[in-house]
Amino acid sequence: MTGISATERIKAREYIRPPFLLTWEQNQRTQQEDWYLGEYIEEREIAAAFKIPLGNFPSKVGIGANQASKHRARWNGALMISGIAIIAFLLIQLWVGYLRPETVLLEHSYSLDLRPRPADTAKRKSVMVTGDHKTTDSTATAIGNILQDSAKAIDSFARDTAGANVKPDSAGNFEFKSFKTPTFKIEDGPVPLEIELSSQVDNNWLSTTIELVSEKDNQTWSLTKDIEYYHGVEDGESWSEGGLHETVLLSEIPPGKYHVNMYPYSGSSLVNSLDVKVTESVTLWRNILITFLILCLYPLYCWYRARRFEVNRWMNSDFSPYQKDDDRMKLIKSNIAYIVIASLIVVYFTFDAFNGIAFWQSNDVERNAGYHGTVAHSGYGVRFYHK
Repeated sequence: MTGISATERIKAREYIRPPFLLTWEQNQRTQQEDWYLGEYIEEREIAAAFKIPLGNFPSKVGIGANQASKHRARWNGALMISGIAIIAFLLIQLWVGYLRPETVLLEHSYSLDLRPRPADTAKRKSVMVTGDHKTTDSTATAIGNILQDSAKAIDSFARDTAGANVKPDSAGNFEFKSFKTPTFKIEDGPVPLEIELSSQVDNNWLSTTIELVSEKDNQTWSLTKDIEYYHGVEDGESWSEGGLHETVLLSEIPPGKYHVNMYPYSGSSLVNSLDVKVTESVTLWRNILITFLILCLYPLYCWYRARRFEVNRWMNSDFSPYQKDDDRMKLIKSNIAYIVIASLIVVYFTFDAFNGIAFWQSNDVERNAGYHGTVAHSGYGVRFYHK
């Protein structure tokens, strides 16, 4: 290599792969080519090698052309760890689904009967007990049967004529008789339990208090769910709001025998049925999504910092490989804390999956240790508990 005067022109190219820098130079007068290889070394390494106080070094300004990015290395390590954790998470989910498959415990359609009015009941009783006519036993029985059939026909006619003979309560709602589902059994728990409700409401609503009752100790899980569906045409365009189906998710339901109490009421007397479907061990898609997001947060943070680092260095490529194969163990050591966190997340999800814990169950679920006769319901009817 020969010296270069101040008047000579040099053509140069630089190739970087941090922490290395390869420079090519060509003398425009002599056409001589020279290559230079450089490596970026942190000042603390130079200070330790030459026994120089770190404070004697000048302050850094900006980012060196071949300065290695710590965030890039962390992003590579975090991406690898999260990928392994997500694969383990999916395998656990498949395993739990195999051991505890989704099973329908109850599926039935229930007819909704309007609450009997006290005034009508008293009136019917008066027909049976008043009067001076003497009748034989057979005649009284026949008259009683006729009156019962007439009462049923009147109730049916009242429903078919949009509640002409049925008055709403003080709030304008029609209360239906409460009912109890047959007993169903959860064999292996705890499990998540989904209750699906369906009703053919039309421009109206149906609300019901749902009460899951354990027949072992009368422990209850209760909440209220609304089904509402409205539709119409406005300015020549059709619109709809709501739907005919709603679901309730209950978390950590232990094994045992259960039934569901329903206390329905509606804004219309024309609502005549409620379909109930109870399913155990449903797939908790929200748990899966939340776990994925949590496992991706730290890698996304590292990727963002690495990208900002490259932008500050004025490079076009944000994802060039910068690490060596023999630096894998160094990356793992630098991410040891995140390895522990990712492992805890997987372990916690495994515990939740086997115990039927939902990260979010349906809102306003009230869990009671047992029934003491003090639980209030907005619907009408007798409460059904196991004795």
